[in-house]
Amino acid sequence: VAGKVGAPMRTGYCAAKHAVMGFFDALRAEVEGQGVSVSTITPGFIRTDISRNALAGDGAAYGVEDEDIAGGMDVNECAEVIFKGLQAKKREIPVGKGKEMAALWIKRISPEALFRIARAR
Repeated sequence: VAGKVGAPMRTGYCAAKHAVMGFFDALRAEVEGQGVSVSTITPGFIRTDISRNALAGDGAAYGVEDEDIAGGMDVNECAEVIFKGLQAKKREIPVGKGKEMAALWIKRISPEALFRIARAR
């Protein structure tokens, strides 16, 4: 979702993800007419050990479970959604179940409302 929605304290991460989304959107436009499908996956919070395995600023293991990730979608359910989306040749595959998925819709309907919500967070 960070490739579609900016989040406070995640500036660099969101910038990188926005770049990836833009790259694949452009690639899709270039190759789709040649029979090549390009899908982007927009995951929300998925229950993994990513936050525990992250590194702190000093390089030490962060070792803390992120509350949002802990409450995220099961990784096997996530894989199933992605697999079905790829089989259907969907251009974008949003996958998740939490409030971050609602942010995708809010941004489409009212970007200003989403900016206010993010700023308040």
